[in-house]
Amino acid sequence: MLFFTYQLSAANSCLIPIDSLTTEKDNLLPFSTIYESTDDLDIITIDSLITHNKLVFAKQQASQGFSQKYYWIQFNIDWTNKTIPYLLELDNPHIDHVALYQKTEDKFTKIGHGGDRDQTFKDRSYINRRFIFPLINTNTQTTYFLMVDKRNASVSFPIWLWKKSDFESTESKQNIFFSVYFGIIFFFGITSLFTAVVIRKKVFFYYASYILSMSLYLFTALGFSFQFLYPNSENFNNYSRVILSVIIVLFTTLFLRCFLNIDKIAPKISRYFKVVNILLIVLTLSWICFAGLYKTYTIWLLNLSNIIFISIFICTHYAAYKAYKTKKTNVIVFFTAFSTMIIGVMAYLAVEYGVISEDIFSLNPILLGTGFEIVILSFLMIYQLIQILNTKTTLELQNQILEKNSKSLKAQNIELKKETEEFKNTSLRSKENILDNPKNIVLKSKAVLQLQDITHISSDSHYLEFYLTTKDNPEIDRNTFKNILNQLPETNFIQVHRSHIVNIDFLKIIKASELILKNGKSIPISRSFKTQVKELIVNS
Repeated sequence: MLFFTYQLSAANSCLIPIDSLTTEKDNLLPFSTIYESTDDLDIITIDSLITHNKLVFAKQQASQGFSQKYYWIQFNIDWTNKTIPYLLELDNPHIDHVALYQKTEDKFTKIGHGGDRDQTFKDRSYINRRFIFPLINTNTQTTYFLMVDKRNASVSFPIWLWKKSDFESTESKQNIFFSVYFGIIFFFGITSLFTAVVIRKKVFFYYASYILSMSLYLFTALGFSFQFLYPNSENFNNYSRVILSVIIVLFTTLFLRCFLNIDKIAPKISRYFKVVNILLIVLTLSWICFAGLYKTYTIWLLNLSNIIFISIFICTHYAAYKAYKTKKTNVIVFFTAFSTMIIGVMAYLAVEYGVISEDIFSLNPILLGTGFEIVILSFLMIYQLIQILNTKTTLELQNQILEKNSKSLKAQNIELKKETEEFKNTSLRSKENILDNPKNIVLKSKAVLQLQDITHISSDSHYLEFYLTTKDNPEIDRNTFKNILNQLPETNFIQVHRSHIVNIDFLKIIKASELILKNGKSIPISRSFKTQVKELIVNS
């Protein structure tokens, strides 16, 4: 911690004795005075207003919330008999304009400047993703003025005093940490994207898109995008995070609709997500196409976006509650993973609105929350991938068994067709033999009767009754006497009545008006058939 002798200067700021610095970096804000101005004033005017107590004091904290003002941070350092070089760090990569001035006696010197509006990354006096200012050792008591311009947006300016050697060592370690951090996230994103292509599951594609867009947002929030991706852009860095926020929300809603099956469980929320996505896309395009409106109404538009984000948060948790019965594991993981990210986002919003100070976080709270969230979700996605692969393996084995059974059934089918064909040929030959055999008669019902078994035939309307020695009941066939007489041999069968035909081999007694068969059956003889009966008897 810093140990200060609270000797006030004429400007009411504490004198910072460098010898009292005991940690690798020290927070200067508790020992600085923060002023605010609605006008863009030069350093001489600012110094004069401070001297005459005419400049308004601001909140004495790093986070000022949304503001339309310029901020001036004043602090004093005693450089007497000091040789170690020091650096001043403004740990906020997203400042429109920043400049550090040094006052020695009545002379002002501009130590450094930077910003991400109307200037490229290379225009900074010190090349770093944050704003770094090497302090000049004046060997005397020196007053410093740090100007911060971040109008129409959330303003925060945590400032730290570093020994140069400690800063370079820490910066090296942080770069290694961020390389590993983004490397892991990028690995999860690319792996999920590759998985989506291979197994053709939308949920993995949406998850990959969410991870990659979130990692790009964090990369931008830390100032790396302006340094490495678009260093020559003078204004894009101002609204790149807004665009990335919309992309993140878009893929978050798409991912959660699949992950929690929201389309089926909560269709109204699903439709709301679609409307919100369209609204956010329209707002983003408006910011890009009408930069003037963006500058004028940024605070209102950002507040509207934050309200929309909060509504999505509420709707998503309601949908997760409804999905608990059908997707219990996914819901539990969702609440666990997203709660870490939500805590980070809420902390970040609290910083943006000036509720808490940014200097209490060693890392961006969204960075921490999102890291935990992605690790938890990724393990679940890996688990689901394993389940999908196991299911796929099982289905492939079942498919192999089905293919084997199919081949066996095809072989059996071919064999059955052969047997059927042989049976048809055999049946056809048998039928032909039956038809060619004069001792048989084939009825329309396909029944085959032997002539020697027929005792007599009677007609009953459109049906004929064939009485047989081999059956107690007659064989019935839809036929006519005319048709059946053409098939019967005339030497054995004779029609004796309009409703009767008899087999003469079964005649026992012939009377004047009837015939008695050997089985005792009486068959009437009509007058029109008596002559034929007599001739048959004479000839036989």
